[in-house]
Amino acid sequence: MHKRWRIERAGLVNFWLYDEAEFIFSSGRLILRGANGSGKSVTMQSLVPLVLDGDKRPWRLDPFGSRDRRIEYYLLGDADSGIVERTGYLYLEFYHPDQERHLTIGIGLRARRSTPVSFWGFAITDNRRIGRDLFLYERDFSHGKEAHIPLTRPQLEEAIGTGGWVVTEQSEYKRRVNNLLFGYEDLESYDELLDLLIQVRSPKLSKDFKPSTIYEILTSALPPLLEDDLRPLAEVLGDMNEIGDRLAELSVHRQEAERLNRAYAQYNEYQLFAASQVLRQSWQERQEKREEEAAKRGEIETLTREQKQHQEKVAEAQQRLLRIRAEYETLSASEVLDKERELERLSAEAKETDRALELARAPTALAAKPHCSQRDQRTLQAGTREKRRPATQAPKRNGKAGRRKRTSHPRRLPQLLGNRHS
Repeated sequence: MHKRWRIERAGLVNFWLYDEAEFIFSSGRLILRGANGSGKSVTMQSLVPLVLDGDKRPWRLDPFGSRDRRIEYYLLGDADSGIVERTGYLYLEFYHPDQERHLTIGIGLRARRSTPVSFWGFAITDNRRIGRDLFLYERDFSHGKEAHIPLTRPQLEEAIGTGGWVVTEQSEYKRRVNNLLFGYEDLESYDELLDLLIQVRSPKLSKDFKPSTIYEILTSALPPLLEDDLRPLAEVLGDMNEIGDRLAELSVHRQEAERLNRAYAQYNEYQLFAASQVLRQSWQERQEKREEEAAKRGEIETLTREQKQHQEKVAEAQQRLLRIRAEYETLSASEVLDKERELERLSAEAKETDRALELARAPTALAAKPHCSQRDQRTLQAGTREKRRPATQAPKRNGKAGRRKRTSHPRRLPQLLGNRHS
């Protein structure tokens, strides 16, 4: 995550050789290319560190450390330039990737011949951007063409409003810039950072590029280390051996713990495997029981349907039996059944009469055949005795016959019913 501001743009208005110029940075970086004397160093020193603290002293403005050129030169030029008064602006625009917010700081300068240069510093903190949402000049068309007239300090204050601030003191401007961008606890640390930037921007730095030169630059730019700052480092260095021994001991303990962990892991895997086998077998038995239960339920449903069908058949048979019994009782009580019984009785009596006649004729036949066997004679004699039996016994025999006929009568019920229907 990016937690710092980075430069997005830089601009100059009415300063040195520029009427209006804008430089676009890429990820906080800018490369200026050009021949010697084309103004690369002057352009850079006009932005860093001038816009960061507003310090206009000559040796800070000149990249070579010369004190010949004052700030008035960059606004009014040489004495024979013909420029008497001029207002210019310098600004740096920063962008914070995490906050997705723009912040612009800058300075305004107003120079007159034989008069000290007026200074004011400003910041735009409400995400507005110069050249897009806010302009540092007014458009003038009084001379037939467009001209850009830089804003005065009161006009700039009105344009910024509550979306930033404008100050006239250089020290106050530096303090506020530090709070907005860097956050150093004191201005001395901020001054040391600016001194380091001045040393690094030197155009002759690469001419004698030696470690000793870099050392001298850093030594002069960075503050010396105090004893309070070195004491924690010395204590850490003194404890390094103890820390190394402790680290070795912890390494041994870690190896032992890892070996114990592997053993327990293997044991746990075995226990888990055994438990899973039992669970798997129980699951299989459960599935089998479920299948058996489903089969039994199917059999119960089948038997239930069959039972219901049999019960329906039994009910139908019972109804049919009741109907048949009712019809039988009706037929038994009817005149047709009585006539049938009388007919059977008379038929039985006729048969008995025919048999008696045959027996009566038997003695005559025996006399005509004297040579018949004793067996035939016994038969004829039995017939004669039967003939001589009193006639009062015949109805009894006939009654027995009638009862025998009545007992067999139900077997002839379908025939009788058929005769009745016919």
